[in-house]
Amino acid sequence: MVLGLVQADQRSFSISLNEFKGSLSSLNEHLALRNFLVGHQMTLADAFLVSTLAICYELVLDKKARDNQLQNLSRYSFLLLKMAPCTRVFGQIVFCKDVIQPNFSLEKPKEDKKAKDDKKQPKKEDAKDAKGKAAKK
Repeated sequence: MVLGLVQADQRSFSISLNEFKGSLSSLNEHLALRNFLVGHQMTLADAFLVSTLAICYELVLDKKARDNQLQNLSRYSFLLLKMAPCTRVFGQIVFCKDVIQPNFSLEKPKEDKKAKDDKKQPKKEDAKDAKGKAAKK
């Protein structure tokens, strides 16, 4: 699970990541000679794209992908993320150095046996306090 939404394995994660980077290549080509998607200033399309890509830069678009495969898209994103409107909304984005490595194990974390026992048995003091409060009313 990457964000805890879907069960996955290493193979499907790698395939999905490569497909995602491939889908960004058309945007990368479009931005080769442009600073914005449409026109000469930031538009709603730019804001939407950057808001979508921000989490990707934090999790899966590592330095290697940013510098080699997606140079134009990275330049575009850095430019927009440094603009005042984006800085106010997103703050400082921390770009990942390496791709996040999700936990692919299907097992749920085991709770301590002591913690389970504490949940099952209410404390005796709490029961006495509850009786005392009921008697005072």
